[in-house]
Amino acid sequence: MNTTEGQTQQAQLISTIYQFYRDNFWLFWRIMLPIIFLSFLFDVAMLYSVFHNVTNTLWTVSTSSGFSVTRYFQTGTGLKITTTFSTFIYIFLCFVMFPLVFAVFQIHRGTNVTSRSVWDQTFRRIRSILMAFLLLLVRGAIVLVPLLLGLLAVMSSPGVAVVFVLILVCIIVYFAVRWSLCYQGIIIEGLSASAAFRRSSELVRGKWWWFFRRYFFLLWASGVLIGLIFAITFLLLSTANPEFVPIREALLSEQFFTIFYGIDIQFELNGTELAFGTVSATLDGFPSFWAIGVIVVLNTFIHAALTPVWSILTTHLYLQRTDGSDLATE
Repeated sequence: MNTTEGQTQQAQLISTIYQFYRDNFWLFWRIMLPIIFLSFLFDVAMLYSVFHNVTNTLWTVSTSSGFSVTRYFQTGTGLKITTTFSTFIYIFLCFVMFPLVFAVFQIHRGTNVTSRSVWDQTFRRIRSILMAFLLLLVRGAIVLVPLLLGLLAVMSSPGVAVVFVLILVCIIVYFAVRWSLCYQGIIIEGLSASAAFRRSSELVRGKWWWFFRRYFFLLWASGVLIGLIFAITFLLLSTANPEFVPIREALLSEQFFTIFYGIDIQFELNGTELAFGTVSATLDGFPSFWAIGVIVVLNTFIHAALTPVWSILTTHLYLQRTDGSDLATE
């Protein structure tokens, strides 16, 4: 495939996703609304707990994840725990992918779709869905835990540690692409969790790079969009909250252009934090509850808005690999 043809297909794919999202915008958001509400409840409860019960904290904001809280334990061991407050929204939105995928498929078939009908189908498949999450955790532990232990063992050697990190990233990306159609296997074909993973592997086999290019472009574009939205938000917050001045100074420097890397990579090596694709800064003091609340709300809505895009893309590719059709021919 030449470059011009590839660019034309990419443009057609973007147009298809945009038109499908636009035509079914309110349906997608009605489907996601219960999950968004649950995510708010969990995040607000955690945020309230941190503000009133946790001491020795360090607050960091970044254009990729919103903010994180690091708690240092005064035990002389240097132990610390970092919470990003994005965990719940990621888990919930991974779950809401199932009804969204079913909605996209039914719309493609010309079937009348309601939020209730897709949730009914989702709950009928709840056992396979939960087993899929469990199976993913088990397989991830089997593959990644030995590598993580190896990484900890070679942290004193920066070169070897970087190689371990690259291997870890490559493994995660490989299986993320290979199993990306398991949603369709469970919710559309009615397969068990293990059968859905095998089905996804069969559909991706021989076309891994074809899938990867499309996923990578969406991931990059999403990263840039999220980074720019948070950058504008932090600049506005800094006008009313002095503790946000460090992130404003970082954004007004050459660091701002790292947002356009799109892919956020952060890790700590020998006490030195390395970050690409994001602008971050430690806040001066304890932030106000309302300012952090704004970031939580924004973070939730941004990721919720992007979730239907992933469901449309993966179902579009699923249709191309199964019956040769796509969402453009609905």
